[in-house]
Amino acid sequence: MTIENSSVHDYDKNGITVDGNGTVATITANYVVGIGATPLTAQNGIQVSDGANGKVTNNTVTDDVYVNPPDCQSSSSCFSATGILIYDSGGSNLKNLTISGNTVSNAQGGIVTFGDPFGNADYNVVTLNRVTTSPAAGPFLLDGIDLCSNNNTATSNTVFNSSGSGVHIDSQCAEFGGPSGNNTMAKSNVINEACAGVLTGNGMLNTVSGNVTYNVVATTASGDICPAGISGRTLTRLRPSPRRH
Repeated sequence: MTIENSSVHDYDKNGITVDGNGTVATITANYVVGIGATPLTAQNGIQVSDGANGKVTNNTVTDDVYVNPPDCQSSSSCFSATGILIYDSGGSNLKNLTISGNTVSNAQGGIVTFGDPFGNADYNVVTLNRVTTSPAAGPFLLDGIDLCSNNNTATSNTVFNSSGSGVHIDSQCAEFGGPSGNNTMAKSNVINEACAGVLTGNGMLNTVSGNVTYNVVATTASGDICPAGISGRTLTRLRPSPRRH
């Protein structure tokens, strides 16, 4: 299946959704525009989920920002909109899921891979993307590229204006079969304005090399929490909110 050269806008929850075990799609050269900062729903520009695999390439995705209610921290129900969301997907060591050449702007979470206890979002190649996150994301620390899964590669991406890290090898997801943040490489990314160029998580067999950073508090930082020096931001975790069928 191929979804290409489409203009997607005025959508409710998701712009483009590829979902279901065994589904393989190429999503390429589309223009996907959300409604901007809104309290109505946590939008996702492009979502690949629930066992689906394929390629997300050369798309332009913009204006996906969710305004959380003021009491979301007390109720543990703070959510994030995303530009590109890979959720419980179908990548494998035999066939990676590719996210390449996309331009993601004015997004709360730029590119996010996320596994939960019912699945995983492993084996992604995230390369040559340009990600600019949104100042309208509120007081939360958010990453340009958040890899909350295992066996990922993030190379040659450009990330600008993250309130959190540029690239986060995120060990906070309880994936099916074990925790996230393992066996991931972040190499040759260019990151400008972030709490850290790369947050390395607490996982194993991760490698970080050759990244170029400007205007960051730390080039790299261990763990999943930004280093000191970011004022007016909360460490409350925002979970992506996928469209479920």
